[in-house]
Amino acid sequence: MDYLTGKGILKKGQVDGSYDGAPANFVASAGKVAQQGFATAEPYIYEHEIKAWGKAVKYQLIADTGYDFYQQMLAIRTGEKEKLAPCLKKLVPIMQQAEVDFMNDPAATNKLILELVEKYNNGWTYSQGVADNAVKQMKALGIVGNGKDATIGNFDDSRLAALIDITRPIFAAQNKEMKSDIKAADLATNEFIDPSIGLK
Repeated sequence: MDYLTGKGILKKGQVDGSYDGAPANFVASAGKVAQQGFATAEPYIYEHEIKAWGKAVKYQLIADTGYDFYQQMLAIRTGEKEKLAPCLKKLVPIMQQAEVDFMNDPAATNKLILELVEKYNNGWTYSQGVADNAVKQMKALGIVGNGKDATIGNFDDSRLAALIDITRPIFAAQNKEMKSDIKAADLATNEFIDPSIGLK
């Protein structure tokens, strides 16, 4: 949201931070407000599972506005890299292969997720329809895929550098601190990536 308001795509007066994940405000406004969500979930849910709405919704990826960031990265504290390196050398390729296996055949994982949602019963809902649609959308929209090469999970320095350039003036305008000499290599590494693992 700081990016959208900082770039002037949205005005601060247009933003309501009270959204709690429920569809009530969107439905009550007859769809005249934009709402955050996941392209892999909310459009399907609103069309197929929200009886008060029950029709398609338009959506746009935040990446389409110029903020092409990396979602859900595996992160560690910089100072712990050397200590964690032996683990990361084993773990990262396992995670890469798990992603490939899931995208090729998501049935078993989705079944487990649905069972756990029901078991934990913590208020979050998830259906087989949403699960199936999510994988379909991940593929169709390129949300999950290889990098510029045939490898999954790797970082692109030019993409990270662009994110730094976009973020710097927004942080400055909001009096948020950002290292003046920060570069892509300070944020991410492909050191533990197995380049032979990727989606075919």
